[in-house]
Amino acid sequence: MSVGLMPQDSDQHLVKRVIGVPGDVVACESDVAVTVNGAHIDEASYLKPERITCSDAFSVTVPPDSLFVMGDNRESSHDSRYTAETPVGQFVPMKAVLGTVVLTVWPLDRMSVHGGQAETFQQVP
Repeated sequence: MSVGLMPQDSDQHLVKRVIGVPGDVVACESDVAVTVNGAHIDEASYLKPERITCSDAFSVTVPPDSLFVMGDNRESSHDSRYTAETPVGQFVPMKAVLGTVVLTVWPLDRMSVHGGQAETFQQVP
């Protein structure tokens, strides 16, 4: 038996955090804080203390109509830092974004309501 809380094709969706929008310069030195437009972002509210911020150094400018995204489980996340051929460079087209996460319902011990991460980007110009 299942409860209709998720779309039928939900196994084909990925949930990532938007780190950069068009025109932003997103960068990281290995195991150092991620920066957006030269300002360090505070990811402490969603990255576990033992998680690394990035394993490879990079610096990219987000192109028009695209987003730079990163997963919370950085060691196992295929996100904007990687493509099949080279580190860094896989931007997500804005038209591919389906929505915003507002609620985690499973597993029950992680049930939570999600709001914006405005404090994360307070220092970003």
